Amino acid sequence: MSYDLFLRSATSENSAAEFDRYFTRRPNFSMKNGQAWYQNEDTGVYFSFELAAAGDETPSWAQFNVNYARPRFFIFEALSQVQSFVSTFGLTVHDPQIDGMGDGRFDPDGFIRGWEAGNEAACLALAGSGHPRPLTMPAELLNAAWQWNLGRQELQARMGEAVFVPQIMFVPSPVRALSAVVWSDAIPVLLPTVDVVFLYRDAYAPRRFFRRKPDIAILKWDAVEPIVQGYPVEPGPPPYRRLEYLSPPTPIATLFGEAAASVPDGVVAVDSILESELVARIPKWTAAG
Repeated sequence: MSYDLFLRSATSENSAAEFDRYFTRRPNFSMKNGQAWYQNEDTGVYFSFELAAAGDETPSWAQFNVNYARPRFFIFEALSQVQSFVSTFGLTVHDPQIDGMGDGRFDPDGFIRGWEAGNEAACLALAGSGHPRPLTMPAELLNAAWQWNLGRQELQARMGEAVFVPQIMFVPSPVRALSAVVWSDAIPVLLPTVDVVFLYRDAYAPRRFFRRKPDIAILKWDAVEPIVQGYPVEPGPPPYRRLEYLSPPTPIATLFGEAAASVPDGVVAVDSILESELVARIPKWTAAG
């Protein structure tokens, strides 16, 4: 199930070559057989544009497609890409979605409104067909993690190589999805407020038979926060601490050296998580929870 938007040109001059040139220059896009695939490795968001095929029932120059049953930030991240494409080529839209834009000019609010209505209808259909209740996270926390990941590379470029900016990942728990980051060997880091911190240890791994074997210690934020609370806090979202030093201070070195090793349960793909507020409106999923 997906949201499909048809993009129409007022001129016949737009060509496949122009389509290819446009998307080849844009970050996170790859071209294949007349399709432009967007994949952001930091945020986990993906969607596509493609040239319309000759003889399609709905006349258009190109089409935009993004899946349903996804977090809302999928459509937020897609918005700027669709706006840019429409503006560059002077396109109008045919939006067949219920509560969508209809025919005419592209409207950002209508774009989001149409996808959100279709997204909730798709979730109702999935629940009705017996699809298991997905992992959830409150919208505010899920959106904050997306914003962090969306700006991560820019923040890393500003910090340079001396300070690491981690990606926020997601891990399962019986109650909901949890946000998590990896912090390796006590290196200087911008540490966002998350549910769980994975301490990757190589130099700090416990010795076994006179040698160190890399491992991971998994700590809840409550166990990490007291150790880092003296470092400057930046507003985020989410809020984060600037841990900058030439060598790891004793409390941080002790945290890495003394934490018990753990085995992670695995990382959850962000496209399998939905906002708690949305799932609460799906009766069969609410009952299952």
